[in-house]
Amino acid sequence: MPAIKEIQWSDFKIFFLDKILVYTWSLGSRGEYEIHAEDDNILYKCFIYTDTVPYPDISQTQNDLDKTDFESKYKDFYSQFQSTSNTAIKYRYTTFKQIVTYKNLNPQYIEYPESYLLFAIDGVITYQCIVYKTTFNIAGYSSNSQIQDLNTFILDKPLIFNRNIVSMTTAGVMRVAHEKPTDTKRTYVSHNFCDKTTWYTMSVGVTGEVAIDSGDHTTYSLAHEYIIDVSHGKITREDLLVIQGTASSTYSSSVYVNGVKKTEINPGTGSGDFTIDYVLGKIIFASALSGSDVVTCSYYYATTNTFKIYTKDLPFNIGVNAVQIHITEDVVLNDTMCYQAFGLVDIVAPQAVAYGIVPSGTMVPINQITKYKRMSDFINDSQSSYSTYPAVGGAGWRGLNTQTIVFGIDYVSTVVIPSLYQSELRIWTENSSIIPGTLANTTFFCQEITKTSGVVG
Repeated sequence: MPAIKEIQWSDFKIFFLDKILVYTWSLGSRGEYEIHAEDDNILYKCFIYTDTVPYPDISQTQNDLDKTDFESKYKDFYSQFQSTSNTAIKYRYTTFKQIVTYKNLNPQYIEYPESYLLFAIDGVITYQCIVYKTTFNIAGYSSNSQIQDLNTFILDKPLIFNRNIVSMTTAGVMRVAHEKPTDTKRTYVSHNFCDKTTWYTMSVGVTGEVAIDSGDHTTYSLAHEYIIDVSHGKITREDLLVIQGTASSTYSSSVYVNGVKKTEINPGTGSGDFTIDYVLGKIIFASALSGSDVVTCSYYYATTNTFKIYTKDLPFNIGVNAVQIHITEDVVLNDTMCYQAFGLVDIVAPQAVAYGIVPSGTMVPINQITKYKRMSDFINDSQSSYSTYPAVGGAGWRGLNTQTIVFGIDYVSTVVIPSLYQSELRIWTENSSIIPGTLANTTFFCQEITKTSGVVG
């Protein structure tokens, strides 16, 4: 244990300033400030009382002066500097400046009420110095020396001090750390290319269609098959989907009987009036209607399987950092998967519109197309290896009943999809085929990027 030495505040202050010690304080049982500073094997302690001094040999007047001095100048500064190096070496300012200049170090300073604490880190060594704003009667450090150091430091302060600290290895190589971007995160999950009832991006809306009674007054047929299903969790975050170009319109189906809206049976609770066969385009009521009842339906039906990420009207660009492709083991790859970005020709190539080569309003490719013709292409393009996800969640509609393979693609640099071009990132299969299997989709891990004239990778 270090030896304990109790000293007065006036001596304590000069001591820790001269030796550039780190001091701490706490409140004692009598409400006094108990101030500590350790130097080698000596623990220096000082007591300043916040109220009446309990000892007759201590001056109340001097204590109150010390209290005012400590509270106004030092109380809130006690923990601002902690040396993180193994060795600290202290110098006069002239020597300190010579060292940091010769070694090309990055000196820093912390300003205290009556002094400046200077330090520069060189590997495991911290070079330290103190420059006083006022003169102290310190042995070996004359008033003229203090004034000279102060004047020189004031001139040097804006030129060489408090530049950004760069951590270096012992070999002189700058240390770097990978940080997550501070931009707002955006995650886009495509529809399932195995399930046409999820292909919402290119779907077509129908309003108020009269459904045809099959004759049993229970099943009613719609004019289209493959109705978009946003009721059974087939599309990730389906409750947040809105139709492009609208603020709140959704892809959900609405069914009316004689103008009265009915409720689709909740797959979780079983309550409701009807179910929909989304593949065949049929409405099935839980109870038979009468022959005179008129059933109308507003819905969206799937067409092609192009999935789009839109940037039109966004106040920022979309930066793609990574991609995951999810494929269940029962998938049969029967078509070529394509990935490409498109931009509005009026902005990307206005000369093509001016010369009548491409009609105004056309979306044209703005980068090279990526095609996956074989399963080996997914393997060759991926950079991350994941364990196969087992069947999980049970046999019901909420579970995943087949093992899933995940291909991860981490981009070296962020791929920017610029909203300046009203860009769209598209995924599709060449023949818009339904891929046999349980699941084939893609997740894009993105961020919002401030608008610049970015280039699509």
